[in-house]
Formats: sequence, C-alpha cells, structure tokens
Amino acid sequence: MRHWLEIYYPRRMGATAPAATSYDIPSLSALLRSVGFRSDIIPYLLAQVLHETENLTSNLFRNYNNFSGIKYVKQKRANGKHGAFATYASPQDWAADYYRVLNLSPGRPAGATSAQDFHTRLLANNYYGTRTAGSAIDQQYVTGFNSALKKVNAALPGSPGASADWTYGSSVVDDKGKVIPPAQRAIDEKVYALEHPQFLETLKAHPLLAGIGLTVVGIIVIKAINN
Repeated sequence: MRHWLEIYYPRRMGATAPAATSYDIPSLSALLRSVGFRSDIIPYLLAQVLHETENLTSNLFRNYNNFSGIKYVKQKRANGKHGAFATYASPQDWAADYYRVLNLSPGRPAGATSAQDFHTRLLANNYYGTRTAGSAIDQQYVTGFNSALKKVNAALPGSPGASADWTYGSSVVDDKGKVIPPAQRAIDEKVYALEHPQFLETLKAHPLLAGIGLTVVGIIVIKAINN
C-alpha cells in the first residue's frame, strides 16, 4: 500500500520523465493548440495530463502515447489497446482523439470556461466512469488536478487558469478515502521526508511546513535521547 504522499507528489518522490520523451508543459501546450483547442482551456487540459500520467511518467504515456487515460472504444485514431485504454501511434494521434473526446455531448468539456466547469462537464460525460461529485475518490482526483494546475501555471506565466482550482481542492484523502486534516498533513510530510530524503524537495518550497517539521524533528530527537 502506497503512502498518501506518494500519490500526491509522485515526481517529488523520485520519479522523473523518461529520457525518450521530449514533451514538457510548453511543448504539450503547443501540441494541444495545434489540434484546435482554445488557448484559455489548455491549462486545464495540461493539468489533467500531468495528473493522469503522474507527471509524465506513467506506462501509458511512455509506451502507448496515451496522455489522458482515454479508454479504448474502437476509435479511428487509436492503433490498439492496452488493457481498457487506447494506444496511439503518435502523440499527435492522441491529441486529435483527445479533441474528439472532449467535444462529445452532453458535457462537451472542451467548451469549459473554468476549471470547475471543466470538472463538471467531464463528470457529465462519465469521463472517469461512474463517479459522484464530492465523493472521496472525486476529492482525491480533484486534489491531484489542482496540484498539477499549479505546476502548469508556474510553467506558463499569465495562464488563465492561474487561480482556478476545482471545488474540494483543499482536501487530501488517504488510501481509504478519509480526509487528512491540514495539520496532520504537515506532520506527515516532514516525518515522511526524514525517512525519504528525496522528498525534502517538496518542503523547501513551503517554509511553514519546514517550521512545523523542525518542531517534529525536535520532538523525535528528545524522545530518542530519553529512550
């Protein structure tokens, strides 16, 4: 069973994009524009791509050119399937099929005007399968999306998605669907970092967490000395 931090910060736990792919946020943005997506919706698409591919490290991304978890339904652009998912001969074929999928009715996610609207439209189209808005699994996905959206906005200054988190974005849930309180999350992050040094990168960007972490370290050291 994976620690919740490995779910929410997959790249910071040591995973990196494969050397075989040259795609990053700016180049993906250009790819999506090339198939007809509006510029103002691209930050939301990129956030979904980052989240679905675990920051461009997933097997579907690396080996099958499926950047967004599109299911196989015998669509023309796909060249086969891997499990339930479509595989593509090229990123361009995936992008063209992604454009098709996001223009399907009734939701037509490509017409979204905000991150929340994008999420609502995806739910309307059963993009994730059967899922209830606000459920534990939905909150977990939304949290991952919001984290990815912040990365997109940092890579694309001036992006229209800069302050548009989905609803429930402040929630983090564990593998059993239980919401983790912010204070406990901060403690978990620091304690986990002690056992996994590569995770310290995450804390460097959060002075408050670092401060809480130092307190936790002090408590651990005192206990160790007393024992």
